[in-house]
Amino acid sequence: MAKSRSNAPQPLTVGRVSKTFGLNGELVINLYDTFPYEQAQGESIYVEIDGIWTPFFFGSFRRRGQSKAVVVFDDMDTEYRASELTRKEFVVFAHPEEPEQDDQLYLEDLVGYTVRIDKQEGEGEITGFIESEFNPLFEVIWNGAEILIPAADDFIVEIGEKRKILRLELPEGLLEL
Repeated sequence: MAKSRSNAPQPLTVGRVSKTFGLNGELVINLYDTFPYEQAQGESIYVEIDGIWTPFFFGSFRRRGQSKAVVVFDDMDTEYRASELTRKEFVVFAHPEEPEQDDQLYLEDLVGYTVRIDKQEGEGEITGFIESEFNPLFEVIWNGAEILIPAADDFIVEIGEKRKILRLELPEGLLEL
């Protein structure tokens, strides 16, 4: 399966502000199962305000049952300021784990390779890869026509990484389909 190559932080929705509580900027928040309690220990959470992710830091955090908390955010000391966050969802940004550097060649890495098929004249080029759990396919331009060839290990005879050549041995009649 293709791995995501993006390393940008991804927003993870962890709760929602339900209402104000008291007169000193306190809020009642609904905590989702994804809420990371370590965030309440000094790290920021983010609320989208006017299209911008704005960080908020917990001044206080008191649990109220399984899925609620009463919180005060730093610099949020009035009911009016707190009311601006009512019904807003908040997120944390999770950094995807760094992909381990591996020397493994994946089927999608073969796009752009020249294709040679045993017992056939000419050569083609892999122009795409279609990921499928049951039947992954190479999109190949062969003799001016686009064809689909199963990306099966049984058909791959040799992969020349240096020269970017893929040699296949296909069952008789497969190219005529």
